Amino acid sequence: MTVKRRNHGRSKKGRGHVKFIRCDNCFQACPKDKAIKRFNVRNMIEAAAKRDMAEASVYESYDVPKVYYKLQHCVGCAIHNRIVRVRSRVNRRNRAPPPRFRQEFKKPTAAPAVKAQKLPGPKATAFWTTAATLVTVYRYNKRESTRLLDEYKQRASHAALETIGSLDTPRKVHVYVAVPMSELGTRRARQHWEKYILPVFAAGALDYEITLVNETETENGVERVIRGGVHRLVADEIKDRRRRQLESEDDNEELRLWRAALDERKAENERRELKNKLGVEPGMSVFELWKEKEYPGVMDIVAIGRETWIEVVNGVSDGAVGSLNVEIPPLVPLDSE
Repeated sequence: MTVKRRNHGRSKKGRGHVKFIRCDNCFQACPKDKAIKRFNVRNMIEAAAKRDMAEASVYESYDVPKVYYKLQHCVGCAIHNRIVRVRSRVNRRNRAPPPRFRQEFKKPTAAPAVKAQKLPGPKATAFWTTAATLVTVYRYNKRESTRLLDEYKQRASHAALETIGSLDTPRKVHVYVAVPMSELGTRRARQHWEKYILPVFAAGALDYEITLVNETETENGVERVIRGGVHRLVADEIKDRRRRQLESEDDNEELRLWRAALDERKAENERRELKNKLGVEPGMSVFELWKEKEYPGVMDIVAIGRETWIEVVNGVSDGAVGSLNVEIPPLVPLDSE
């Protein structure tokens, strides 16, 4: 009978019978001396969970124990799993055991205690991710705001180069600023006006008149904002222009007389208000300097804020279709009276 190996592939060594074992792969009965044995060392915890356990542990350094497996395979399973390989006739005569790679442990030397660098945990990672996102969004918003502002300033710059004739009326804009919702002052609206709109007006050399409407009242110790101030101002301005247009007609002499009486009462009230401020009777020169000159043309309207825009739209509607009846206001009382 052909013999491939001198020991017949076993390590029986003159024993008549050897107990069998079960293959770890196929559970086939195989003599114990014929089975291929391997010693396997594995970590008790997988690599992905090792970091989580280190973060949750109270110890700074802890060596996770290992698990030792002794694997026993039959010849067929060992060849199939490539634990051993079929050798040629010449290499089969080499009976030297396979080399063993063992780690050489050296005696530890005294070294300075260095705290192991730990990776950031889930909470720290979430915090830094959120912080980086907020900083990125803020910088992007600031950069885009600057770019858009420069673009609008470039568009408006051509208006500053246009020449105005001696008989032409320079263009002027009336800016209304009201109290934003859920606030008691116009600080945020004024900041928006100064930061985003005023530079465009300056680039276009555009004249403007700004009106801040901030009317409040205190009821039961609680201060609240009174809405409708912009609505009233816009409606009164449009109604006044409608009255002047009717007064310019020939058959409206009564309206012109009413206008003269109304203007006289307004001038007297302005003189009384100035006297209350100065404490003495103002001269005509002081009164003319203090009195604001009326713009001869029609000013465009710019509304800052959503609430202001709503009141401007309602004021335009009320001024266009509302009643033109007006009463002569009462005299302003003097402080000396």
